[in-house]
Amino acid sequence: MKLKQMIGTAALCTLMLVTTGCMRMYETISIHDSNTATVTLKTCMSKEYMDSISNSSTTTTTNGTLETLEDGKEYYCSQETADGSLKDLKTENGGTFSPDIFFLPLSTAGSSTGDTAAASQSLSGSDQASEIASAIANGIYVQMTIQLPGDIVDTNGSLTDSHTAVFATDQPITDRWYAYTEAGKQRIEADHSAPSIHGISQDKYYKAIPDITFTDDTGVMRIEVNGTAARRSDATSTAAVNGKLEKNTTYNWVGIVNGAYADLCKSGKNTFTVYDINGNSSAINFYLDSKAPSIKGVKKGKTYKKKAVLYVKDSGKLAKVTIDGKAQKLTGSKLVKKGSYKNFYKFKLTKAGKHKVTACDAAGNKQTISFKIAK
Repeated sequence: MKLKQMIGTAALCTLMLVTTGCMRMYETISIHDSNTATVTLKTCMSKEYMDSISNSSTTTTTNGTLETLEDGKEYYCSQETADGSLKDLKTENGGTFSPDIFFLPLSTAGSSTGDTAAASQSLSGSDQASEIASAIANGIYVQMTIQLPGDIVDTNGSLTDSHTAVFATDQPITDRWYAYTEAGKQRIEADHSAPSIHGISQDKYYKAIPDITFTDDTGVMRIEVNGTAARRSDATSTAAVNGKLEKNTTYNWVGIVNGAYADLCKSGKNTFTVYDINGNSSAINFYLDSKAPSIKGVKKGKTYKKKAVLYVKDSGKLAKVTIDGKAQKLTGSKLVKKGSYKNFYKFKLTKAGKHKVTACDAAGNKQTISFKIAK
């Protein structure tokens, strides 16, 4: 198995196994000075659980060596080891992996209060920032061991020696796992550059949620939409092996049109905010408008005697109105100040014949109506 397939593979393969306690997952990541890594993944299925399945109508195949683990129960365990570059590690998981920084966001809640109940709740929904969090949310015991080439000076894991930190889900659950060497800690504390946001422009209108990406020098802690933490996808990296892979890593945001975040974005103004590990943040406002402009006062295909008066308005920002192919000036003098058509643009036509009116808004939505004026 390739290195980039190792992180969280067990979680992907076993999300269907939602019975709490039936599985345990052990992962050791050794990061080397050469910007390479060695990953060992050990997955263990409960013997009691597997025996219960085999006694049912379901056909199962038992793989692995039978072992008694630290909880005193028997498990069928299998193990794989792979070597590769840090780019591969980063690509699959979305955390920060370097010789001096290990940072894994387990949720995007952004709180470091240590409130186990709150953190557990944040991990139980569809806001997981990694497959590890998905495993935790599905009742899978996870133990991750990180080995850095230098001495670890700051971690929320348990140090077993100066180079090794261990994290496990039987410890108080937090929203992140981290381990830094002195160089890594200094690099984070010296980072005063906010993340960069790409694929979206300030105050621009869009028909649908745009494909947003963002980059940061040290690592992205969380993203928010309208003040609420939002789901992040796996990261995609185009970085070369240059010792500063985080700087060139692009994290793809999958959008929030699915699952629990369908109501985070709304028609009208939205704010997208990205925070890095050190708390620096960038925010961009954008507008969602999926509705075409409204044209009233005339109806499609109808014939009007001597004149026609039409009114045009958009729920967002009206960008252009053309009448018979000629762009109209959207000036304040054309805005209706009161009455049923307040804030509509008013246009009066008297020329006999067929007419075509097209209205476009700033998001690219379009409405067209054709009608006639009789002499």
